[in-house]
Amino acid sequence: MDDKRLFELLLELKTPWHVQDVAVDREAGRVDVTLGHTAGSTFTCPHCDKACPLHDHAPQRQWRHLDTMQHNT
Repeated sequence: MDDKRLFELLLELKTPWHVQDVAVDREAGRVDVTLGHTAGSTFTCPHCDKACPLHDHAPQRQWRHLDTMQHNT
C-alpha cells in the first residue's frame, strides 16, 4: 500500500476527496499531507442540500492533526 492510500484510509476520506501528496521531513519531524478533489466534482450545498458544481476555491489552509509516529502531521 502506498503512503497516499494509507492516509486516505486513516483520514477516512470520501469521494471526491483524495490525498494528492505526502511529504515527510525527518529532520523537522514533520509529515505534510496535501488533500485535493477530483476535477468536475459536485458538492452538497449547506443551504439547500442540492449537488452543486464548484466555481471557486478558498485560500489554501493548513491544520494540525494527530501525530504520525512522533512526527507533527
